[in-house]
Amino acid sequence: MSIHFHDSSAIHTASGLGSNAGDILQTTSQSILNNTFTTSNTSVQDIGLTCTITPSATSSKVIIHVVLNTEGYGDRDRRPITSIHSGAVGTSTQLARQFSGEYHTGDSGSYSYGGHTYWYLHSPSTTSAITYRVGLKSGDGSNVKVNGGSGTDLRSYMYLQEVKG
Repeated sequence: MSIHFHDSSAIHTASGLGSNAGDILQTTSQSILNNTFTTSNTSVQDIGLTCTITPSATSSKVIIHVVLNTEGYGDRDRRPITSIHSGAVGTSTQLARQFSGEYHTGDSGSYSYGGHTYWYLHSPSTTSAITYRVGLKSGDGSNVKVNGGSGTDLRSYMYLQEVKG
């Protein structure tokens, strides 16, 4: 049996898998955030959710899959701001970021629940190991968190896939 692709290429044997641009070459094990990470810091913090991959070619790309269960609570600006990073968590290593929650006037002790999902395609141009990390910061100093969990209560996780370039 052959597998035919949109670009008119085909794979006729299992040994042909991974030979076409766009083929998934490897998938890492899932990294799970077991413990909830909470901060009120307005500077980005490393939440401890990391995953490492070693591309097989400099032309390879990496798909970063991240799912985060977020929460903001306390006063006015309850906006968790998450980000994904290549290397250490910092402004210069940020690849993408998302906001959730809400801002309103007046005091309140209520909660904002949300989720952030990343499917980001990175072109690292290396065959060295790359570690991707997740960051979290508060919009204005209110409490924000990314909820952890495991088993059937899995809430936040990451895995990586190498794509043939």
